[in-house]
Amino acid sequence: FQGMVQVGGNGTSAWSGDSGGPAYVQFPDGSFHAFGIVSGGSGPGQPVLYVLMHTVVSWVEEQSGVDITPCHDVD
Repeated sequence: FQGMVQVGGNGTSAWSGDSGGPAYVQFPDGSFHAFGIVSGGSGPGQPVLYVLMHTVVSWVEEQSGVDITPCHDVD
């Protein structure tokens, strides 16, 4: 699916009730950054679909009233 990524499998994955939760990636400097939102899967331990974060930023902001636009200015 465009704008989605499949993560997990082989016994590891998000579980029932995790929908809408964030998925993080750890950068080489040790920091964590959200890259996706749990969308759905086929069962425990099976791969799960994640909506890529950048595709839904405006929708999340509209629904929540919170500005989550990434800031690239280190100051």
